[in-house]
Amino acid sequence: MNVVEYDKKYEKDVKLLLKELQEYIVSIDPYHFNIIDDNYEDKIFIKDMEEVNKNIYQKYLIYKLK
Repeated sequence: MNVVEYDKKYEKDVKLLLKELQEYIVSIDPYHFNIIDDNYEDKIFIKDMEEVNKNIYQKYLIYKLK
């Protein structure tokens, strides 16, 4: 595993991971309360980054090499 400081170049990958996580949550939701709209990736990324920026000075990513 590698740890790198977050950089804007990882934005697309982070958005994809967030969408994949939400798709999984939707798939296991027996009541169908969770949904994904067309702009989910951008909306959740902005929301999550606002929370991170509010509470953390530096951001890091951990990834596994293929």
